[in-house]
Parts: sequence; structure tokens; C-alpha cells
Amino acid sequence: MTTTHDHPKAPFRGLGVIMTPTPPRRPKAPFRGLGVIMTPAHARRPKAPFRGLGVVLLLYVLPAFAQPQPAADAVHAFIQRIERQAMRGTFTLDLDLTAAGQPVPQEQAGTFTLQGNRAAIDLEGISVRFDGTTLWTYTEAAGEVTVTEPYADDLATISPLVLLQKYYILSDIAYVAPPQPGTLAIEMRPKGSGQSDFRLIVLHLDEAARLPRYMRAEMADGTTLVLRTAGTAWADDVPDSTFTFDPAAHPGVYVNDLR
Repeated sequence: MTTTHDHPKAPFRGLGVIMTPTPPRRPKAPFRGLGVIMTPAHARRPKAPFRGLGVVLLLYVLPAFAQPQPAADAVHAFIQRIERQAMRGTFTLDLDLTAAGQPVPQEQAGTFTLQGNRAAIDLEGISVRFDGTTLWTYTEAAGEVTVTEPYADDLATISPLVLLQKYYILSDIAYVAPPQPGTLAIEMRPKGSGQSDFRLIVLHLDEAARLPRYMRAEMADGTTLVLRTAGTAWADDVPDSTFTFDPAAHPGVYVNDLR
């Protein structure tokens, strides 16, 4: 989950209407209102109950129950919420980098706190902190923290959910059959037939909490990324220090600053 750092967003018509000669009036229809009033009660046709308002209400209420939220809106709502509220949980991340020259699949597991593009990730013996600009990767066994400033294209290796933000506008988004009840299953595919650096993103959201359960990204270069989460919950009042690394809290740590 570390990144490397390379060195090298009508005309006025009122008067005309007034000046137009008034057309001849039609003969006035005979007044029938009194006749209706004077008709004996037994001769009247029963009045049908008024149903207009009920019909109008149904036109508004039924679509709210019959139409699910569009898939693109569900993804957009999730992106907006994670921008303003942190999310915590545990994860497993499987990476197939065969196309990138690494034939052995990689699997990582740990805990995470994410908010926007900021991340705090703890694996066995490794801690990753990213505040949106600076990335700290601390290796406990080596007693070393490497400090870099990753490029935007590298952020998906820190938090795969960044791919949703990157490709949302560039995707055709639709629901697919869910793997289980209570899950929103969504597919994102590149728009049109032009070149794209991804082929498919599959996202499973908890239908009630709108938290991610599963995500798979298939990239154009053959790389495949699979993220599974558990125990995920929204978190309030997460301090900014969650996403930074304090060397003073690790006496004797060697700081390898590559910025």
C-alpha cells in the first residue's frame, strides 16, 4: 500500500392586443344555473365522490416508492459523504499485478480510517498515513519512516476508493443483480468507445448505511484489485492528526524524507 515518488481541474405585444378590433361576440348561452337549482331532488343524478386530489397525490407518492435512486446518484452520494465524514473498518485487499511483472498475487489485511483522499491504514508491522499531500510509510521492523508526496495517479494504491472519485464522471453507471439482499450492486464502465485506463469497477454498498462491502477494479493494463471490508461504520470527530505521522511518538525512528 505504499507509493513511489517520481522526481522529474416577446417583444411587447400588450398594446397590439389592446388596439386589435374586438371580434363579434358569440350569442350568450341561456342561463341554466337556476334550472338546476329548481330541479326536484329526486330527478337529480347522484353526485360522484370527488377523487381528484387522491389521484394527484398518487402521482407524486407512487414514483417515490416505485423508482429506486439512480445508480449514479448512489455513487455520487457516497463520494460526497466520505468527503465530509470519516469511515472506519477492517479490510482485505487482493492485488493481481501479473500484467505489471509481478506474477505472485499480493494480499494485505488490516484496519483503515478514510475521509476524502486522506487515509490512516495499519497492516501487520506497517503503518501508512496520508493527509492529502504527504505520505508517511512506517516500517516497524526497520524502525524507519519514508516520507513522500505521491502524484494523483498513485493515490489508488493508498485508498482504492479514490478510483470512484477519479472515474465517476467518466463512467456509465448501472445497477446489477445483488449478491445478497440488502446490498446495492453497481457497475461502472467507461463511457463511449474511447481509450480508458480502466475496464470495469464493481461496487457493493450496504443498502441501509450506504457503506462499502466490496469493490473490484479491473484496469486496462490487466491489473486487478479486490477490496473487501468488514465492521465498517461512519465516524464523527476524527482529528486531523489521525492522518499524519509523528516521529516523536517513535523514539529513534529513522526519517527517510524523499520529498
